[in-house]
Amino acid sequence: MEESSESARFDSAPPSPPRWKGVQSLDLVRQLNLRSIELLCRVAETCDTVLDVVALNREAWVGATRETRHSLAMLPFVLVDARFMDAAWWRKMSGIDVHQHGAAEGSNGLPDDSSAELMQETMMFAWQTARWDRSTAQLLLGMSSGVANIIAALTPQQVRTIAAGQPHAVRVRWGDDPWFWRDLLCAASRSDQQRLAALQLTGKLRICSELAEMRG
Repeated sequence: MEESSESARFDSAPPSPPRWKGVQSLDLVRQLNLRSIELLCRVAETCDTVLDVVALNREAWVGATRETRHSLAMLPFVLVDARFMDAAWWRKMSGIDVHQHGAAEGSNGLPDDSSAELMQETMMFAWQTARWDRSTAQLLLGMSSGVANIIAALTPQQVRTIAAGQPHAVRVRWGDDPWFWRDLLCAASRSDQQRLAALQLTGKLRICSELAEMRG
């Protein structure tokens, strides 16, 4: 009897690790990333831009295949930012009347119509994620806790108003680091999974470091 109990204890499966809530949002992250990547490819093909991420890597963007674009989109965080660490800006935006627009951001280096569409999608995803789980929003969007609280409290009409009035607030993440993006494009084009995994870790650590600085 004792031996049977001992055997049963060792034969039983180990407990499953807790499932991270953000897993459910990763498909949406990848969809948003893919649209962002495809936009940058179109900008590289058709526009002159002051955006260094594109201008200094134009050949790589123009030559990006479908497989390359999808590899880039698989990164487990959103590749664009919308002042997600600037709580003062978001407090100002949240206080603007729903029928008004605040002073618009300067150019983000992207076409106006594309920026408007991307900002709308980014805002909706940020709002839904922040309302669902603040910690997930911080990790997936590089969002400070203060901004997560502000965005989660917005009404749908406020979300639409801010997105419509601030289309250029959405920007390419780490847009001042074209070399990081060059490494990403190169690794994705070569299907270098080891290098992509290293760059994915680098991106995660950068986001965590930025969030830690906000708390410091």
